[in-house]
Amino acid sequence: MSAPRRGARVSAAPPLAPGALPLLGHLWAMYRDHLGLMLRAERAAGQAFRVRIGPGNETVFLLGPASLELLKHRASSSVGLSEQVTALFGDSMITRDGADHARARTAFASAFSPKGLGASSVGPELARLVDDHVAAAQRAGPAPLLATTRELALRLIFHVVGVPADDLRAFRVAFEDFSLAALPFTWDLPGSPRRRSERARRWLGGRFGAILDAAAGDGAVDTLVGRVVRENTSRESPLTREGLAENLRLLVLAGHETNASVLAWMTARLATDDAAWGELTRESRDAATPATPDALTRHPYAEALFRECVRLHPPACFDTRRLTEPMRYAGFELPAGSSVSVSITHLARHPELYPDPDRFEVSRWLGRRVAPGAHETIGFGAGPHFCLGYHLALMEGVQYAVALGRARRRPLVTPSTPSERYLPFGHPDPRATLRWS
Repeated sequence: MSAPRRGARVSAAPPLAPGALPLLGHLWAMYRDHLGLMLRAERAAGQAFRVRIGPGNETVFLLGPASLELLKHRASSSVGLSEQVTALFGDSMITRDGADHARARTAFASAFSPKGLGASSVGPELARLVDDHVAAAQRAGPAPLLATTRELALRLIFHVVGVPADDLRAFRVAFEDFSLAALPFTWDLPGSPRRRSERARRWLGGRFGAILDAAAGDGAVDTLVGRVVRENTSRESPLTREGLAENLRLLVLAGHETNASVLAWMTARLATDDAAWGELTRESRDAATPATPDALTRHPYAEALFRECVRLHPPACFDTRRLTEPMRYAGFELPAGSSVSVSITHLARHPELYPDPDRFEVSRWLGRRVAPGAHETIGFGAGPHFCLGYHLALMEGVQYAVALGRARRRPLVTPSTPSERYLPFGHPDPRATLRWS
């Protein structure tokens, strides 16, 4: 990947991926079969091709291990990607680059680091919530798998940001409406997705502002939000109250749907893989659910299970940037202003990076002497926009795995291999059912 030489002839635009429908383009295929679409387009067009995601929304997908460099490249930007991205993420760190992005990220980075998580009271409370959830789920009997893990993921992230327990239902409904902004429909009519999302956005902004005010008032430095407020006010150029609230909303939005998906896939894999279930129960049998980042190291199999499920089922199936200057890839010279995407799902199954890449193999993460590299953590993004909640997600994933392993009753999922859905975040088919042996 490189910038074109001065005076070089500009090649034709990358070809359109096969299978585009009128108006919808490839939107339906992106939702139902993102990986299949990438593989079909790769066979037909090579390592670069155009994909239409709904009316008026086109992006160039880049495939292969070198595509990761796009997410780190100085000529790629997260500013002004699409109306849907702006509506979902607002004026948060995910829609900013350079100094503006660093300023917002710095306000939260310390609290969400392993040291910050260990110093706060959040770890033990999350462990308790996970244990309570697994016990309650077994008592409740059959239930939708994804709805069950969504409930847990919401409770965890709501606790992290300080949402009062009595407000959980109202926040849940508000986030469901707010997430409608991801739909590629812009009709501004009463009751339309756009109106419902905008109303929820205003409500959430007010409630998160109130949570920040409370944290600032009582000096709750042992909570993550308290640490964020303290870190922000100590800086020369702090974020405004509205800026902090926008980023809190981002963390909840990104932190519950994505983790709910990974927890659901962990459950589904354990339901069918006897070796994985046996290894996890052996490791977890006599252990308490880990409550600190340091305690996670005593559960290498649980961590490996989490990483393998993120690899095979990344919640964000692709990541998009806008080029600020021309760039060459796979024989094409892409002009400045182009929307360019990396398929995380395709990259995470690339045979140059993983032997037998479609196989569920937890052991590929065990016995390692070095930390996972950029290709191996691509499920959390790359470059300056690498997921701020990475360490929190890892903690929650390991906690959930250990709680399942200690529960003794094995999860069972019907159908045994749920189909996958990819938009707005990847997840198993919501119709899949969870019960217990």
